[in-house]
Amino acid sequence: MLFCFKANAQELNCIVRVQAPQLQLVDPAIFKTLEADMYEFMNTRDWTEGDEFDDEEKIDCNINIAIVEEISQTRFKAEITIQASRPVYNSTYESVTFFHKDNDFEFEYAQFQPLNFNVNAYNGELTSVLAFYAFMVLGYDYDTFSKNGGDQWFNQARQIVQNATDSGRKGWKAFDGTRNRYWMIENQLDPKFSAMRTAFFDYHRKGLDKMHEDPELGRAQILLALQKVEKVSKANPNSMAITVFSNTKSDEIYDIFNYFRVPSSEKTKVGTMMVRVDPANAQRFLALGRATSRPGGRTTPGSIGRDTSPRGGSNNMSNPKGKIR
Repeated sequence: MLFCFKANAQELNCIVRVQAPQLQLVDPAIFKTLEADMYEFMNTRDWTEGDEFDDEEKIDCNINIAIVEEISQTRFKAEITIQASRPVYNSTYESVTFFHKDNDFEFEYAQFQPLNFNVNAYNGELTSVLAFYAFMVLGYDYDTFSKNGGDQWFNQARQIVQNATDSGRKGWKAFDGTRNRYWMIENQLDPKFSAMRTAFFDYHRKGLDKMHEDPELGRAQILLALQKVEKVSKANPNSMAITVFSNTKSDEIYDIFNYFRVPSSEKTKVGTMMVRVDPANAQRFLALGRATSRPGGRTTPGSIGRDTSPRGGSNNMSNPKGKIR
C-alpha cells in the first residue's frame, strides 16, 4: 500500500509517503491519517519562526517512510528516507542538497493522536525524528546560500538530539553506531568539518549558480570545492559528514563531469578525488576519465544555463531564491 500527500508549506514544500506491507494488526486507514498528520506537521509549521518564504522560495523535499514491522497496533519499526533540493540559478535544474536513509526509526502512532512538538523537550519519537530532519534540511539549504548560513537550524537539530538522549531509542547517542543522527549533527557543527561546509557553499553558489554564464568557471569552482572535501575526507575517513555528502552529491558530480564537453583531464582529476571521497562508487569514478559521454539526453548540471530560465522569476544574482538568505 502506498499513500501520498503534498501540500503548500511555510518553509517546506514536502511530499510525504508511507509504504506499508501486508498488514496483520493495523487498519490501513491509520496510515492515511498518519500521512495527513505528517504532511501538516512538516508543511504548516513555522520552523524558522520569522523568515518569510514566497511560494517559489519554499524548499522542496520528499519524505518516504517504509513500515518494516508492526510491533503492535500502535508501534512500528520503519525506515525513513529524506531528500531535499534547491533550484540552480537561471536554470530549471534542481540540485539535491540533502539525501539520507535512516534505519533507526521506531515510533508510536495511534490514529487521530495530535503530533505535539517542542524544541526544548522530547515529545516522542515520531515528531522528534521529523523535526530533526526538518532542521537538517533547512540547515543544508541555508548553507548553500551563505557561508555557515545554516548554523541556527543545525543548532536546533542538536537540541533535539540532546532532548532525545534519555529516550532509550536508537540513533540519538554516540555509541548507537557511527551512521546515526547523533554523528550527523556532531560532524556538521564540529570545527574539524568547517571546510566541508565552506565547500558546500562554494559548490552551489560559486559553482552551480554560475554555470549559466560560464560553465568552465563554474566547474573550476566545483573542483576547488571537491578538493576541500577530499582533504576533510583524508583527515576524517568514514565520517558521517562525508557519507552524507557522497550520498547526496555523487550522482550529480558524475553527471557534471561526464558531460561530453568536459576535458578528459578534468574528468580524471575528479574521478581520482571522488574515489577517495566515495569509495563505494570507486569503479564508476575510475572509469570517468575513460568514459565517452555523449551530448543530449536528460538535463544535467553540465548543460545548465542553456536556454533555461530562473524558477520563480528571481533575478537577484546574490540569491537565486530571493531575499531571505
